[in-house]
Amino acid sequence: DFPAARRALLEAVRLSPRHGKAHFFLGNVLLLENLPEAAIPRFKSALETFSDPNIPYDLGLAYRIAGDFVSARRWIMQALRLKPDFPEALVSLGDLSRVQGNLYEAQAWFEKALEISPGDLSAARELGLVYLSAGRLEQARPLLQRVVEAFPDDAEVGRAAALIESRRG
Repeated sequence: DFPAARRALLEAVRLSPRHGKAHFFLGNVLLLENLPEAAIPRFKSALETFSDPNIPYDLGLAYRIAGDFVSARRWIMQALRLKPDFPEALVSLGDLSRVQGNLYEAQAWFEKALEISPGDLSAARELGLVYLSAGRLEQARPLLQRVVEAFPDDAEVGRAAALIESRRG
């Protein structure tokens, strides 16, 4: 029940305005409610009181959802500086690169995420789709097949995998 969680966390912040974790959790609830503009100041308040790579990462996600890709990249890079082996941050940077039209950079971020976390299905999915868009079907195929097996309802990946199989003929 997100509204109840939001109310409880707002009360916690009211009672203890410098409680960084309350701001952090409130920011996450606001993101789950698709309110990135409201989440951003909560994450910034959390940054003032404690250090955790998830805070700048989640702040970057809030900016990404709000459409501010420059700020999103800056904060996600900050998270990566705090935790260099952070596959979610690498995948998010790859996503930002892809959305901004830089497929080579996106590919590098996704490959790095898979180096760190070979079982990361999000990185496999995104890298497979980048390979597919570049015409690298044989590299895309095993990645997308892993995702289809784990998430058979992922329609985009299912179509991509079927396209690859039809071209293999």
